[in-house]
Amino acid sequence: MKFNTTTRIYAALSVALTFIGLHSCVHSPLTGIIDPIDTLVIVDTDTIVLPPLVTCSEDTAYFTNDVLPILVSSCAITGCHDAETHEEGIVLSTWNSIMASDVVKPGDPGDSELFEKLFDSDPEERMPPAPYAPLTAQEIAILNTWVLQGALNNSCDDCDTSDVTYSGIVSTLISAYCTGCHGDVSPSASLSLTSYENVAFSANNGSLMSSLFATDGYSLMPYGSSPLPDCRIEQIQLWVDAGAPNN
Repeated sequence: MKFNTTTRIYAALSVALTFIGLHSCVHSPLTGIIDPIDTLVIVDTDTIVLPPLVTCSEDTAYFTNDVLPILVSSCAITGCHDAETHEEGIVLSTWNSIMASDVVKPGDPGDSELFEKLFDSDPEERMPPAPYAPLTAQEIAILNTWVLQGALNNSCDDCDTSDVTYSGIVSTLISAYCTGCHGDVSPSASLSLTSYENVAFSANNGSLMSSLFATDGYSLMPYGSSPLPDCRIEQIQLWVDAGAPNN
C-alpha cells in the first residue's frame, strides 16, 4: 500500500486535531509498516515499510498487511496488550480480539479509544508508553485510514518471492512481527532479534522456522497473534534455505 506525502500529513494532522483535549486514560507498557511498491523504504528511524504486495490498492489500509504488524510490534507485546498479559482486559493481537476489546469504532476514529491512548500527553500512559517510542505520523495515518474504511478484517495476498534478501525483506518482517517481544527492552526468553547475528543464529539452529510453523515443540509466533501470511513465511524460508546470508 502506498500513501503519498500529502495524504500522510493530512491524515496524521486530522487525527491529531480530532483528539486535542481528550482526557487521559490509564495505560501501561509497549515501529510500523505499510506496503509500497518496490523496494525497502525507511521513512524515518521509527517507521518500517514492508516490501511490496503488488496487487494491493494504494487507497486501502489492509488489516493483515498494514495494521496488524503495527499493533503486534507496538501494542500486543509482552507486559501490555498481548493475549497473556491483556492489560486492562484489552488484547490487540488479532482482529477478533481488537473488536472484542471495543477500542475501535468502525468508521469513527474520533470515538475510538485506541486513538485517545495514542495521543495521551503523559509518556507513561500513552500507547506505546515510555521507554518505547510513540507511533509515527505515518503509522497513525495508516490506523486512521483503516478505521475510517470500516476497520475491516481484510488483506491482499500477493508478494514477491523472486529476490529475497535479509536487508530488503527478512529484516523488515522480523522488525514488524517479532521485535515487539524480542527487542532490546526486556526481550522475551532473553532473545533479542534486533541484530542480523541473532536472527541468523535462530535461522541456522532451526528455531526461527519452527516458531513460525509451531513445530518441534515451539509455540506459534507471533505469540498469541495470527500467523504470518503464507507468502511472508515463504520469503523467510527461502532466505533460510539459502544459508541465511547477510545480503
